[in-house]
This record gives sequence, structure tokens and C-alpha cells, in this order.
Amino acid sequence: MTNLNERVLAMTVNEACIALSVGRSSVYKLIQGGQLQAVKIGRNTRIPTSSVRALIALAPAN
Repeated sequence: MTNLNERVLAMTVNEACIALSVGRSSVYKLIQGGQLQAVKIGRNTRIPTSSVRALIALAPAN
């Protein structure tokens, strides 16, 4: 799921970590800071794939 497949609407926190190459705490900080959207489904947190794409698109190129 790390290839950000168009059919995948949301990913787990762990999948977002892999897609962004960051740790779990970094993903949660991005969520708390409003840079990454998250949806709670029961006890599970899901991150819309579109939110991950938007974050990557806004990142400065080095």
C-alpha cells in the first residue's frame, strides 16, 4: 500500500509511516499539527491517501 494506489482511500498509521519514511510519533505530530488529516473509525486511526499526497506535494524539494 505504500505506492499510494489510486483505489486505496485511506491507510493505517503504520502504512503512512512507510509512505512518508518517518516514525509513528512523527505521523501523530503531523496529525496534531493539522498537516495530515486523520479519521477515527472505532479505535482505529486512518489517514486519507489524498492527505498523504497533499503533504508530499507541499514538501520543498531538496
